[in-house]
Amino acid sequence: MFKDNTPFIATCSEFLTSIKVWTTRDKILKSDCRILNRNIKLVTSPITIGGHASSLESDVSQWLISDPGNKFCAVDKPYHKSQTKEPAIAVCIDDATIFGHFNLIGQNVENCA
Repeated sequence: MFKDNTPFIATCSEFLTSIKVWTTRDKILKSDCRILNRNIKLVTSPITIGGHASSLESDVSQWLISDPGNKFCAVDKPYHKSQTKEPAIAVCIDDATIFGHFNLIGQNVENCA
């Protein structure tokens, strides 16, 4: 699946790890740690990129990273309750350098309830 480091299309079943998510969100869905080693942790706003602050309100990017692992994914849907019944897609890259940059950016996450 990652033999040549090319992007791939991810399905939910391929993420057998926890993830950190940066995207707009509603007030309903929160970080979710109910399933051991398959947590969804929301990156807190603001984030810092190259010394510059960015917030969810000013940043339209939507991404997630595996935790642990080296996967970075661009996603096409926000983290909203209304999206749970609609298909979504993520294009992912397994690359330690890219992952390292986004892992630093996404180091602060909401605590799970």
